[in-house]
Amino acid sequence: MIEDRKKEIFTPTLDNCLQSRDFNGLGVAHLTQAGDVEPIKELIAGGRLDLVRGDGHPNPHIKAFEAEPIDVQLRKTDEAALAGCLYPTPELLAEHGAGTSEAAPYTRALKEGAPQLSFRAFDLRALEWYR
Repeated sequence: MIEDRKKEIFTPTLDNCLQSRDFNGLGVAHLTQAGDVEPIKELIAGGRLDLVRGDGHPNPHIKAFEAEPIDVQLRKTDEAALAGCLYPTPELLAEHGAGTSEAAPYTRALKEGAPQLSFRAFDLRALEWYR
């Protein structure tokens, strides 16, 4: 039964990311039911999902920075319950070929699970269009 519930949590989280144009996470408040803490913890521990709580950046709906290590995510879930948004891990996205057909480098990186505020170098001529 727990495996069925894990699939019910995992599938929409992955689908949301693969089909999204804004790369937002899936809020646990809209996704979870009573008793979902253990299935979500198993998905996090298994390296399938990340829980971004919004304590490192005020908006958990964007993956601003790298997700915290698995042990920290699990500890915070034990201490403060479920809160924030779920994201597929970059490893899981790579398994599904996310971003492979994307030509724009920044969009490809986001589809592959990169944080939105991570450092990126680029040719400044790319900004000329915005003048």
